Amino acid sequence: MLRLGCDLVDLWRDLCSGAHLIKAMAVRSLTTVTLNRVKEIIDRLATVEVVSLEERIKLQKYAIHIPFIAVMLSKAIRNRSELK
Repeated sequence: MLRLGCDLVDLWRDLCSGAHLIKAMAVRSLTTVTLNRVKEIIDRLATVEVVSLEERIKLQKYAIHIPFIAVMLSKAIRNRSELK
């Protein structure tokens, strides 16, 4: 029972501090066109094809702000290292 009380206190602190708002704002969405473009760049990166510096910079910016892009990028890099 004590553990439940601690969890409720932690939840209350998070709600009062606004931590849930910060977490909600961190998740961003992409348009379908942008998502397709990002997937295409990640696919080229995974297959060791040419990816320009500008595309890599954009990809890094998306990966910082959008978690599932970061996961897709890390999988592509892992697959790329397995191909070599």
